[in-house]
Amino acid sequence: MDPVRLQVQRFPGNASVVHVGGPLLSDTTAPMRHVLDAELLRGPESLAVNLAGVTDIDSAGIDALTAAATQAGESDIGFCLVGAHRGPVASALSAARLTELFEIVPTLDDIATPIPRPWPDSPLL
Repeated sequence: MDPVRLQVQRFPGNASVVHVGGPLLSDTTAPMRHVLDAELLRGPESLAVNLAGVTDIDSAGIDALTAAATQAGESDIGFCLVGAHRGPVASALSAARLTELFEIVPTLDDIATPIPRPWPDSPLL
């Protein structure tokens, strides 16, 4: 199985983006959990998780995203999912009836708190 691919970008103004690609399944989710936990512990004003490159997701992947969203909320950190409006992530969130838990935007340009460029126009993954 392909490993999950991750890249973290930090921007002035204390904003971070975690780009995720590949499968988010029970045996591949741990690295993303670790990266999201580390970014949230840094205490950014906002954290966006770019899921446009995710090819498959199961309940472990959904649990990791839910835990990160909960931790962000408890720490008053802005949190959104990018590219989760369609594809496997959208289907999994809908099946779990968790779509309303998240702020979901189609692209990085749609984030309420602007993140300065540059960022990749296509997934880096």
